[in-house]
Amino acid sequence: MITEQPLLITTLKTYSQLYKNRIVSFTGVHTAVNPLGICAADTKASSYAPIITHGIALVETGEAVFAGEDIGPDSSGRAVPSPIFQYYLGRALDGALNAGALIRVILNVPKSQ
Repeated sequence: MITEQPLLITTLKTYSQLYKNRIVSFTGVHTAVNPLGICAADTKASSYAPIITHGIALVETGEAVFAGEDIGPDSSGRAVPSPIFQYYLGRALDGALNAGALIRVILNVPKSQ
């Protein structure tokens, strides 16, 4: 069983429905730009969502991911490998062979070189 260890959880006003274990932007939506953290609970639009910004969080993958890879969001807020030109959120502690898996991501650590 994989677990998460959130160190900092804050609330954020939502503008669309948010899903647990997906990446959320500073604007309160799932998007591929400007990630803030991981949504900790399914949340209705126009309410406040709990967002994990630091620590280790469970994140749904959008494609295959290797342990140790830099992670960023896809357009649905799922974790994908983060190339240089995309936004970065953290580093994968686990690997996944396909989309829809839950992996642990350590949030807001320096990007690997």
